[in-house]
Amino acid sequence: GTTPPAPELSGRIGPAAGDVKRAGVAVVPTMPLWEMILVGGGSAELAQRAELQYVSPQARANWFQQTRARSQAPGAERNRQIIDIRNRLLDALSDSGVVILLGTDAPQIMSVPGFSIQREMQTMARAGMSARGTGASGVASTSMLCGSTRNFVTAAVISAESSGLLSCAV
Repeated sequence: GTTPPAPELSGRIGPAAGDVKRAGVAVVPTMPLWEMILVGGGSAELAQRAELQYVSPQARANWFQQTRARSQAPGAERNRQIIDIRNRLLDALSDSGVVILLGTDAPQIMSVPGFSIQREMQTMARAGMSARGTGASGVASTSMLCGSTRNFVTAAVISAESSGLLSCAV
């Protein structure tokens, strides 16, 4: 586990989420990317990722070198705390009704297009977002910003949720 953030910081997460809601902005969290940037990961676990077959050997080698360096860097515990704070903030943003948009910065370190969306949804769920909220971030919220009708989009989210397509987010 990680050390919880200082109480004074924990008390500021809810108000910050309210400020974002009042500002009317949408958020694209890119959580897995920031986990890689801040803390890296275990090479054995990362090597098991199926998507790496679609990445050049040179890019894979660079990514593994970067993740090893980050996981062993001074300050790794503090960076894990930052990830915990980001997860709490994402959950608070979602609970506050902030528009969350599903997106990634792929291709990027250990972030392969297509697969990165699945990892983003899994991370959203771990942060506390509901399956409906996670699905809406990729369908409803994005479509509404593009001017699509809400009724169609809501039906798509419900259909995906009931058919098990959102099971990766549960």
